[in-house]
Amino acid sequence: MCLAAGTAMLALLLVLVASQTVAPVSIEDTCENQAVENTPDAFEEQAVSLLQQHLVVGKHSDEILQESAQFQHQALDFDLRIDGLVRHHAGCAQSPQTKHKALAGQLKELQWLHIPKTGTSFIATVWNYACGYGGAKQRRLDLNVDVNQGPHCGRCYDFSLMERYPKQDYCKPGVLADNFSTTHVPTSLQIMKSSAEQTVGFFRKPSQRLISGFHDGMHASGFANAEWSLLLAMCRGGQAACYARFSGIAGCMARMLTGGSCAESYAARNGEAFDSGRAHVAGAIAALSQMSFVGLTEEWDESVCLFHVMFGGRLDPFELKNFHSHRSSNNFLYDEGVLDGFVDEADEEVYRAAKKRFDQLRLQYVGNKTSACSMLGVGANSASETLRLNSESQNKASVHSCSCAAVGRQCGLEGKLDCGVCPHGRLQLYNVKLANASMLQCGAAGKCLLQLEDGSSPSRDIFDWFMTPQQ
Repeated sequence: MCLAAGTAMLALLLVLVASQTVAPVSIEDTCENQAVENTPDAFEEQAVSLLQQHLVVGKHSDEILQESAQFQHQALDFDLRIDGLVRHHAGCAQSPQTKHKALAGQLKELQWLHIPKTGTSFIATVWNYACGYGGAKQRRLDLNVDVNQGPHCGRCYDFSLMERYPKQDYCKPGVLADNFSTTHVPTSLQIMKSSAEQTVGFFRKPSQRLISGFHDGMHASGFANAEWSLLLAMCRGGQAACYARFSGIAGCMARMLTGGSCAESYAARNGEAFDSGRAHVAGAIAALSQMSFVGLTEEWDESVCLFHVMFGGRLDPFELKNFHSHRSSNNFLYDEGVLDGFVDEADEEVYRAAKKRFDQLRLQYVGNKTSACSMLGVGANSASETLRLNSESQNKASVHSCSCAAVGRQCGLEGKLDCGVCPHGRLQLYNVKLANASMLQCGAAGKCLLQLEDGSSPSRDIFDWFMTPQQ
């Protein structure tokens, strides 16, 4: 069993990591074939052993980042689809659903509590609601943008979508909060009560979220670099249980609902022992009850449909997850046995409260005789049709004619379809810097036009809707 770092010893390790005083050596996998008891003495023995092996302290930062990149490629199909990596636009053969009456009223000052690994793809719903048909221009957006936004953001569906359709140009004033963010910014009961913002967010089964975070480069939003390096070194052998038990990881949802970061750094504890988020549970549940909308990752379709039932707007089929065929078999779920019996007790309580809140909202606005998706005309038959279209669109040649990729547009309007603005982030991939933004414009034919100061012009292909063929 790979153990969480104890408070005092972790501090010592972090000091050594920061000081970089030990010569580089290869890192032994500290989580493999261990049978260490979960006691302070046992941890101290393990920590001393790690120090003797010169664990982490000599590891170069570029090696650590390289290892993280390797972990990021291990994410399973469920997370790849949820985060927009291999999603395909299935909505072109189906027109968006008829605009639904907002049973809970229209959202104002929307803020997103984006808990890591609960579904970055929710930005498709938010942006379609605030900036698409419900936006300033009331147009249909092609939500199927390339997730590669730039050299430092190769898996950033949210940033790619917002870059194509800038908030200031497309979003209806007042719908999104002035400081709207897709990053992992926490909230709290006090924050929600003291502002006019309406907070929405998704929650996910803690064990599934933890395993997903492990596969995503050992996600630890809130850790200092030294702590993250130590985490990578201790758990780099492919042990999700080690990651889950690492001091500062458990209790993410509880902390983010009480003003803290997902991963709690050693510095934030002020020398106190890590309590796995238990002290934040009561405050988290109180804050959750104040949220305007609560969705569940495990019930993605119904959550997205419920959002539109409550707040109106048109449902674009691309807002729905793309793995309907797994619904009956649960094959999209991780094997929780890899956690070796670990239970995130704080977040389990928060998730139960989130599930209760979701069920209450569904009962209040939908009733118990139907589903939110049925109210929007998305029943079993249409879901099956969506799946069929998604399968067909695996071949790039089969992309339907209402997508920007199919009509060959890089930007601008194509009938009622808006292909947005030219993505500046692409230029960074080719080390192209502009003196001013006006040097990149959308031409009449829907192609991005760029004239550099030296008179040259890079290949127009860099602005194609997809930089790489869609699989």
